[in-house]
Amino acid sequence: MSAICGVWHKNKEPVTHASLENMLQVLDYWEADARGRLIRSDIGLGHLLLFNTPESFHEKQPLEDSSSAILLTADLRLDYRDDLKNKLDIPVSAEITDADLLMLAYKKWKSDCVAHLYGDFVFAIYDPGDDAFFCARDHIGVKSMVYYHDNQTFAFASEIKALQSLDDVKYRVRDQWVLDYLVHIIADNTSTAYDTIFKLPPAHTLLITRNDTPVLKRYWSLNETSSVQYNSEKEWIDALEEKMAAAVKERCRSAFAVGSELSSGVDSAAITALAQKITAGITSFSNVMDEENMAEVNPFEDEREGILSVIQHCEIQDYFLLSGMDYPVSALLSEMDDLFDTPPFSYSGIFFDAIYREAHQKGIRTLLSGAGGDELVTSRGKGYKNQLWNNREYRKLYKVIRNGYSSHPFKSFISFAIKQNKTMGRLLRKRSVKPHGYYRWQNIKTENIDVIALKQRIEQLKRKPSLHSISASQRQRLNNPAISTALENNELLARSRKIEYRYPMYDIRLISLAYHIPEALKMKDGKNRYLFRKALSPYLPEEIIWNYGKKRIFSAPSVYQRIIADRASIARLIQQIPETNPIHQLVHIDKACGIIQSFKPEMVNHKPSQVNGALQMFFLACFLK
Repeated sequence: MSAICGVWHKNKEPVTHASLENMLQVLDYWEADARGRLIRSDIGLGHLLLFNTPESFHEKQPLEDSSSAILLTADLRLDYRDDLKNKLDIPVSAEITDADLLMLAYKKWKSDCVAHLYGDFVFAIYDPGDDAFFCARDHIGVKSMVYYHDNQTFAFASEIKALQSLDDVKYRVRDQWVLDYLVHIIADNTSTAYDTIFKLPPAHTLLITRNDTPVLKRYWSLNETSSVQYNSEKEWIDALEEKMAAAVKERCRSAFAVGSELSSGVDSAAITALAQKITAGITSFSNVMDEENMAEVNPFEDEREGILSVIQHCEIQDYFLLSGMDYPVSALLSEMDDLFDTPPFSYSGIFFDAIYREAHQKGIRTLLSGAGGDELVTSRGKGYKNQLWNNREYRKLYKVIRNGYSSHPFKSFISFAIKQNKTMGRLLRKRSVKPHGYYRWQNIKTENIDVIALKQRIEQLKRKPSLHSISASQRQRLNNPAISTALENNELLARSRKIEYRYPMYDIRLISLAYHIPEALKMKDGKNRYLFRKALSPYLPEEIIWNYGKKRIFSAPSVYQRIIADRASIARLIQQIPETNPIHQLVHIDKACGIIQSFKPEMVNHKPSQVNGALQMFFLACFLK
């Protein structure tokens, strides 16, 4: 894991040591193990390194190639390194860092090097032969890069705060972004809260020349992955098991102990079980409810029993069941205000703080996560019922509904059939579903904004196309900008504790295989994730692998216990927002305080999304100050 930064004065004005050092200084809140800087006249590159993989101890960045004068700084962990070495005619046994491999790949293939890279990466390469910067971000967006560009300057960094330290970077808050945040709209994966600062989107390259307009180019998409064919269900099962095991193995490459997040869900359980076999000593970390008042808080179901079942089955010796009750939410919110450059859209990672603290204390530098399974590899089968309806396979559709979650299959079948009529479907949805951001609207001072325009924007950006297959659902979920936004938040949170998140479910070879699994094996006999459950059944208890009843509305189930325990201090934080803060023009602060203060354990009086809205007011106020 690294943090990177750089600046290029396109007007050929020399880069100063002070400006580059300022960028590094604001990025190094996590006390990196190594710091590097390189200045070549009008170019300055910076790098902060966390020692993690065995090769990282020998890594020296930024890197300059002695023969070509090509410059490079990268935050990367390359997977399937032996395959890349073979393509580069390097002996597999050769000890070489990931940065050196990237340099050789770029020298051989130039911009096409991204077609040969697997893993998590973001990098910037200056090629003097082209007098241009070439940047790229990994396929899913695990690593992050933001950048600023005008006629005089190109600057980039892992985090916005580094760009804001430069005098050359001029920016202001986008009013539209603030309104979008109020109603929880993530418009795209390129824009930020600032008008002149942008994200490099996942699976894209960026070319910056001295005189021309920046060029963004997509280099990978799910549709373009090569299809594979197997002759039987058994062959598919074997192939999926092999790819899954390889994905976990590649992400266990560390010189330190490896940790894994573990819930009772099949995704994290499977990753933890495979990692235990590969490392012979995984440490698992689980979010659970506080036992003392667990029975008083609904509608959660504590996952402790399922988690312990996995731990016992896999013979895991080192495990931690954490509620986070020992750390006040008010202190956590203040800590997050200092960490985030812009308000977070998702709060789930924030309340994983107990895991981060415990993992850091135990010397864990790699944390495996089950995130990403729902998006593709272990898809729940969304879109399959539409596919059966469109193909007029009504008997099979009824069987899927009957064998699924429904306790009233005939009623559910009729309801589904009615919704297939577009007019009736729209009427039913309007009657049964709260509009997007409904509970956040309750806090907004609608007299001060253009409500009609904002509602039209919600309708435009939140309109989802009809899904006619599981594959269509998988494509839609993977391209949702909420995915890369959550990954960016998680990267920031983990980095602050010198931890690197790794996601086996986002392995590109695994994803490519999973996408091309026949629809009939993604969902079979009403069982979602069918092939994945079959492939991983040798590693997990039967009650976990075939469990369909996991019910949880927050991935850190103790969050509302923690809010209740500290609600007086949280309310005071919100009440202390000065009257001069622009947030008072946008929202009813008193309502947000009321939600927190009157929040009850049984959660009958307020919906969870209302509480999220109150927390949102706090983060937005801190940002606008």
